[in-house]
Amino acid sequence: MADGAGKGMGASLIMASAKASLPLIAAGRTTEATLRVLSDKLTSELGPREFVALAYARYDPIAGTLELSNAGLPDPYLLREGSVPLSLSVPGPRLPLGLRRGVASESLRVTLSPGDRVLFLTDGLPEASTSPGEPLGYEALGLLLPADGHAPGQSLDELLERVRRATSETLEDDWTVLLLEHKGSSELPRLVNA
Repeated sequence: MADGAGKGMGASLIMASAKASLPLIAAGRTTEATLRVLSDKLTSELGPREFVALAYARYDPIAGTLELSNAGLPDPYLLREGSVPLSLSVPGPRLPLGLRRGVASESLRVTLSPGDRVLFLTDGLPEASTSPGEPLGYEALGLLLPADGHAPGQSLDELLERVRRATSETLEDDWTVLLLEHKGSSELPRLVNA
């Protein structure tokens, strides 16, 4: 999941470049090496205030493992039924891509149990303004996260509706969420994007 700096055509072109480059760069590399190489490439292409925040994950549905590196996006959340949402915080530098060459990334490896879900999101949700004009914040967002067994699409709809009710009506940034659900080795994974 990624989020480019700015709005409009310029931001769209930055994202198109990152999206087109990622599969070629990722081939044969770890998640952290992929982010380092992509960041170096974008650093030579982008202007001083242009960057891409990106969380890059590799998921193995048979083993139930998720390898995650993060360059500037909010931490994804592990949603496990009966447990409070757990923030998946990757150690090390978290600079967005394209700001500086040679920034080392690190990774986090998580083993998922059947039924576990991982929620990826952009900063538009925790930074959405409440009616007094303050950002919603990560703590308040964490309280709004779904921890139920609803269908993935329904869970995302409910999350977005809870955030809408807790914030002002005017959207100042995009709200992008993606939910990965580990079904176990007998079923293919499901991704739901809103």
